[in-house]
Amino acid sequence: MVAEPLVTKKGEAAWPFPHMVKMPWPYLAIMPLAYILLIYFGWTQDDYVESNVSEIWIPRSGSYAQDNKYAARFGKVDLGTSSIAAMAISRDGGNIFTPDRLEEIRARMEAAEEATLEWKGHTITWEDVCASNNVGLGTTYEFPCARITPLDYFQEAGWFFEENDRVTWRNSVIRKSIVKPIIPRFGIMSQYCPTQCQHQITLRNSEAYAVLNGYDASYANPLGLLGDIASMEMNDPCKRCIEENFEVQINNLLLATKGSFGVLAQQIGILIQSGAADPSSVPQLATLAGQYGQLAQGLTRADAEEFFTYYTTRGLYPAFNLDGYKEAYDQLVAVLRTPCLQVKATTRPDLICPNETVTDDEAEQAMLDHADGPFSSYNTAGSPFPWWSDASGTGKLFEGTSGVSGSGINMAGELLSMAFYTDILNVQNPPAWNPLWDGLGGFPTDPLNHPVYQQTVLGDPTYNWFMAVYETQDSICQNNNLTGTQTQVVALDVGSAFAMQEATQNWCTKHDVPNKDNSGRETSYTKQHFSIMWYDLFIDTFLGIEQGVDSPFTWTLGQGCGYSLAGERDQYADSNETSVLASASEILYYIDEGTSVGPIDRNILIGGANPSIEEISSENPLEEATVIQSLYAIAFPENVVKKVKNCNRPGGAIEDMNAAEAEEILENFKEEMEKIWVKGWNDDNDGEVQFVYFSDDAGSVGTTGRTLLDITLDNGKLMSISICLIAIFSIILLISPDWIESRVLVTLIGVSLVVLAYFASLGLAILFDIKINISTAWTLPFIIIGIGVDDVYIVLMSLKKQGGYSHRSFLRAMREVAVPVTMTSVVNCLMFAVMNISDIPAVYLTATVAVICVIALYMGVLFCFPAYCWLDMERQAAGKMDVFFCLNSDSDGSSHAGKEDKRQVWLYEKFYYPVVLGAPVVRIVVHMLLFLGALALLGAGIYGMTEREVGLGLEDFFPVNSQAFVWADTRTQELASWAIGMNWGEIEYTDPMTQQKMIKQFEDVVSTSKVAEMNTDQLWMSKFLIWSTRHCTSNFDRDDPNTYLCGMEQTYEGDGDDSGTVCAGGWMKNAVGLRDKTISDGRGDCEPFSGGICRPASQMFAEDLALAGHNNETDSDTTSYCPFAEWSDGKFKWCLEQWRNLTNTGSGEFIT
Repeated sequence: MVAEPLVTKKGEAAWPFPHMVKMPWPYLAIMPLAYILLIYFGWTQDDYVESNVSEIWIPRSGSYAQDNKYAARFGKVDLGTSSIAAMAISRDGGNIFTPDRLEEIRARMEAAEEATLEWKGHTITWEDVCASNNVGLGTTYEFPCARITPLDYFQEAGWFFEENDRVTWRNSVIRKSIVKPIIPRFGIMSQYCPTQCQHQITLRNSEAYAVLNGYDASYANPLGLLGDIASMEMNDPCKRCIEENFEVQINNLLLATKGSFGVLAQQIGILIQSGAADPSSVPQLATLAGQYGQLAQGLTRADAEEFFTYYTTRGLYPAFNLDGYKEAYDQLVAVLRTPCLQVKATTRPDLICPNETVTDDEAEQAMLDHADGPFSSYNTAGSPFPWWSDASGTGKLFEGTSGVSGSGINMAGELLSMAFYTDILNVQNPPAWNPLWDGLGGFPTDPLNHPVYQQTVLGDPTYNWFMAVYETQDSICQNNNLTGTQTQVVALDVGSAFAMQEATQNWCTKHDVPNKDNSGRETSYTKQHFSIMWYDLFIDTFLGIEQGVDSPFTWTLGQGCGYSLAGERDQYADSNETSVLASASEILYYIDEGTSVGPIDRNILIGGANPSIEEISSENPLEEATVIQSLYAIAFPENVVKKVKNCNRPGGAIEDMNAAEAEEILENFKEEMEKIWVKGWNDDNDGEVQFVYFSDDAGSVGTTGRTLLDITLDNGKLMSISICLIAIFSIILLISPDWIESRVLVTLIGVSLVVLAYFASLGLAILFDIKINISTAWTLPFIIIGIGVDDVYIVLMSLKKQGGYSHRSFLRAMREVAVPVTMTSVVNCLMFAVMNISDIPAVYLTATVAVICVIALYMGVLFCFPAYCWLDMERQAAGKMDVFFCLNSDSDGSSHAGKEDKRQVWLYEKFYYPVVLGAPVVRIVVHMLLFLGALALLGAGIYGMTEREVGLGLEDFFPVNSQAFVWADTRTQELASWAIGMNWGEIEYTDPMTQQKMIKQFEDVVSTSKVAEMNTDQLWMSKFLIWSTRHCTSNFDRDDPNTYLCGMEQTYEGDGDDSGTVCAGGWMKNAVGLRDKTISDGRGDCEPFSGGICRPASQMFAEDLALAGHNNETDSDTTSYCPFAEWSDGKFKWCLEQWRNLTNTGSGEFIT
């Protein structure tokens, strides 16, 4: 080849192509090296694949995005939880509510909840990662993890309540919801509100009265009064009397007790200082004075409430057990009285045989004496029958008049008699102060032995109770059998021993310490400790609870429809299918029977129901259902880090876990639970139930994220096939039997350069924090590589067209391709750039990456690939063979230049031209066929557009051969329900009408046929407004008796004129048609939903009606009133924060 001067002439390409001819090597290396570096640095990033579906498909504008942006302005963080939906499907399409299938589901749930992971020497369990496994302060890891499942209909679902969980439930749920708030209020009702509560008391004690008032006879159950105290409306005269007197009487009790102890401490001190006391008694008196002083200073309202609770419990003993006592008395007397009389008449005249009958008064006194008796370490439960020689439990039957055991504290005296002794009411008014000892010659010099002091002070129940904290007692809780007679008469001794064995109550459990196997944590215990233990055990017996054994599944609160106090849930074991279906037709509640969230929407838990969920009831029971879904809640990483530091954690606290590690643990735990749950899902022979599973991506990657990750990276096979096909097709077009004219090698280099440019573009995008998403992975490689190879083909065809191998042929070819390649690249960039108008990340991120790809391809095809082409032309000019470029051909390159390509001759001259542009008749026929074909395709396209389904479901996302697809498809077909949320942004929350309209929007949405029923008080604004009124119930079971939790007790301290006012709302007429609260009186069918928060005038406080302007002449009892809060912005914000902090509600529902 003869070298020519490199002078650019007209019609030839300008820079850089002349320079490329002169120095091709920089052009050969720079772009490939840049591509390789971008691939290396981009693709080695830790997190380059987008696994969060919300970052792909959720628009970045619109109302939803605006809500999030608005919340973000105030520092909102995601306070929710992650969810797992574990689905069970009957394989044969039949009813899944059969005993065998339910047991199969239960066993799978148990296996899944026992999943574990190993992390840094720690075993991570479900209890570590679940969202909630506590029922209050200090109970984390001592209560089972929350989950919602249709199996909660049945007792068998209680397997996850382990023994310690059951103990926590008894101590923190039953005691908190029944014993602590209700029993003392029962005492208030009995002592201070008999008139206001007469109707309710009579209803619960008289069947005739209950029937007369429209109730079922079974309503007459005294135990129901406990539930009534909790459920009565705050404006009910009985409830109002109870609540008002409860606060007053407990405060009076506390003040009177503290004051009395203070006065007594002072008087004893004066006595000691005066020298009038017996010197031998001074040490004891000094000790007493110190103890009295400590009690005067240290007693709290909580102490007073605790005392009143057990004082009331003492009174409940005969009140609720009278009939039981008399029945047991009659049974024992029938067996033992006659033998006792026979022995008494012959050998043991000293025996005290029981009377044949017992009166109510005798029975009541016996039970009170039992409660006041000494605590027994032999048989703690003891017996109220006054037949033993002593109360220790080892006494002889029928040789005395003592019962066995008791609380150890005598509370038989007059309540607050020591307040009468000290005249505590007048102690602050010296002229009027007249203590009882003034009329008896002054304060006694030996008070402990003074009869009046003994009666009024030492006999006061409050004195005995609180002084018991200073008396240590070496006792244990034990369940030995009651003793029988010891007369040496075998028949009576053996018979009485057997009868007493049958009559023995075993109250003590291993959880009641100290006991014979567990001395407890304390070195010593007080008399009060054992008294509390005895009364707690009595309450357990009275309520029918066995500590450590019973759970919400075997002992119900009676709060939900279909449940009774001290009842139990149904069992599916040994039940027939009809019974199981009947149980599943009732309202479904969480284990708290609806006290926290109300009834559970069964549409998300039971599928394939016949009749439909909305139609089933006890009268129209379920005939079959094919799907059951259980929902689990998982904590977010930050909460897991906090939880595992808890000292209650089995295996010890974990102090060195961070949020990133917790997120990885959560991701792996979700996957582990999935493996366990879905085992055998595609094996029709693996049981009668198919198990499929879905976990969301909140907090950590779940099913969608893992599937998204797998699908995104699963394009490699198809992409490789595509690249190979493109390369093969290009080779076919550019290969030639003439080894010099052939351009296979340079074609492969061009395709490789395009592939490098594509992956380099993705690497650059990753460095720009644009992750590879499913849209990018499954669209761009097939489009971009095709575009790039098309440009390569244009360059090669232009070179071939020149018919020579000189640099001028090269420059002319580059001039021909530079403009069209540039134009198509610019057009492609602009078209992709236009897609950035979309606010859907899958669209605009893919478009952004596409623009980067087009630019990278342009740089490679126009400023790198031509250099390889020039080298290939030099190869051809030198007569070197294609591919094997080190080998010479038999002829030089000049003889091959300009040869006609047979493929072009065949394709164009032999086919295209004769058919499309040939003879008129043929041309017309072909054109008509092409026109008709185009018209047909257009019509098919239009029809297809009208028939298409708009939207994307999860079933469209998962591969059809995956368990996740089965879950998603079944969910759409059988459990077609989705969670919705309502957000309000920057509105005038302090405006009463805005508050009403906000609630109205919520109620309107809930009232539609497509949305599940919800109580209005599930909306935070509704709960907050009720909190600000007299109908607030937060004080009922508050943990700290000294802290009042309702709005009307919270005083705002601000800078405005409203400083010093309380968070008291008002009531206004129902101007926008809000729902009234559904208030049940116990008659008729149970209503599971409470409806709205507005109230008819008949259910209002008189004070509120007056403030609301109620007119008895123009307004009726049905006139509806709704709560509102009209405060300044500062006060509204402060009260809102107080409500959230005091009641622990509203978290995550609003931003302040």
